[in-house]
Parts: sequence; structure tokens; C-alpha cells
Amino acid sequence: MCFYTAVYTYNACVYVYKGERAAAEAEDDLREIMSEFWSWRLREVPEFASSVGVHDYDDRLETFTLEAFSNRKVKVKGGIIAFNRSPFQSYGASPAV
Repeated sequence: MCFYTAVYTYNACVYVYKGERAAAEAEDDLREIMSEFWSWRLREVPEFASSVGVHDYDDRLETFTLEAFSNRKVKVKGGIIAFNRSPFQSYGASPAV
């Protein structure tokens, strides 16, 4: 599963839960995962940040080294693992990676 798919399934996942408390907790968990990933993505790819109107990184360019690609791979896998460990996975709202 692509991590971006998690973003698009956000609304559907929240409503899978039974009860307002569980839904609120699930929403908070997913918001935290998404917020952390979004912030990382903007820092990691400054040109993308500029293209979506975030100009905090205008003084930087994306790095295209093997180390940078390896670090990105680890980070994205970590995001997928975090998403899959969230309650969404146990309710079947998220496809397996």
C-alpha cells in the first residue's frame, strides 16, 4: 500500500470505528501520523513544499544521493508500519502492505 493511499482513506477509516470515543482516538492517531509525514515530506523535498505554497524551505534543494534515497525509503516504510499498527489495520479499513 502506498502511504498516500492512507491519506485518501482517512474519512472512511474514521467511521469504521464504533462509538464517538474510539472514532475520536482513531482520528487523532491518524492525524498525528499524517501530520508528521507531511512535515517530513515538505522538509525532504523543498521544491514540492514551494509548489504547494510552503516557502519555509525555499533556500534548499532536494538531495539526490544514495544515502538520501535510502533514508527516505526507511522513513516511508516507518510511516507505513505506523499506519498498519494503528487501529485502522485491525478493523480491516487499510489494505495490507
